[in-house]
Amino acid sequence: VEEHGSVYVCSFCNFAVSLAKNAKDNGRTLTANKPVIDGYDMTQTWDKFQQKFDALEISAAGGAVAEGHWEPTPSSASWLSGVSQRMAICRNCGFQLGWRYEPAGNPHE
Repeated sequence: VEEHGSVYVCSFCNFAVSLAKNAKDNGRTLTANKPVIDGYDMTQTWDKFQQKFDALEISAAGGAVAEGHWEPTPSSASWLSGVSQRMAICRNCGFQLGWRYEPAGNPHE
């Protein structure tokens, strides 16, 4: 920490995800209709509910990996136009940390 500075860690396993200097907080929020998932019992509802997320942009996160199929971004977030999203999970334990955004023109899996 003394050499590289503070780090963001996975809230589930405390694994280092990114250096704090790679993060940019614009005070943005993201509202999306998502199914509710219980992280303890791993149960999921079929109905989708509106959820609000605080958005933090991280330019490099070696402790995270993108997983799953591409999805369109929520239309309520105009600042995300032109990109697609996949889940970003902890490289150590697989806990979902957020989403990874890449240009919409990339090939979809």
